[in-house]
Amino acid sequence: MAAGYLRTEYGFETISPSDTFRAYAAEHSLPLRGRADYLAIHTALLEDDPDAIARPVLECAAPRICLDGMRNVHNIIRIERVNPVTTIHLDCQIPEERFFRVQRDAARTGHRVPQTLEAFMAAEATDAPWMDDVIARADYTVDALCPPGTVMREIDTIVAEITAHEQQA
Repeated sequence: MAAGYLRTEYGFETISPSDTFRAYAAEHSLPLRGRADYLAIHTALLEDDPDAIARPVLECAAPRICLDGMRNVHNIIRIERVNPVTTIHLDCQIPEERFFRVQRDAARTGHRVPQTLEAFMAAEATDAPWMDDVIARADYTVDALCPPGTVMREIDTIVAEITAHEQQA
């Protein structure tokens, strides 16, 4: 929802590490049945090419990029070393809500996801150490549990502030 809003209202290019994982999996005939497969591909991909996840961002000519699903702080650090960025973290602290959203998106895209909240939380636990660092590095945080109109207004305010800062520089 928020990534789409940034794209349509403000012209952000959306880049998702999952797209890179899917391309790598297809190229190497690897399955992507669930979170464990994504984690295995993440590890293999970075062993083959440490900048594979950061590269699409670094090579993107768009002036504004929305990273949808960037969960590893090391990739954010790689990007920041080459190009200073401003980050907005969309925070969703309630596991049941994240689970619902993942299931809804999976139904739309055809991806497999854990079938129970417990399995989902176990799969997410592997990201927990990285996510704390991702959240800590964010310049802005938006509570994604708010009603959509509230989230969009917060994003409007943040983009206006970023734009004003860019114009001053």
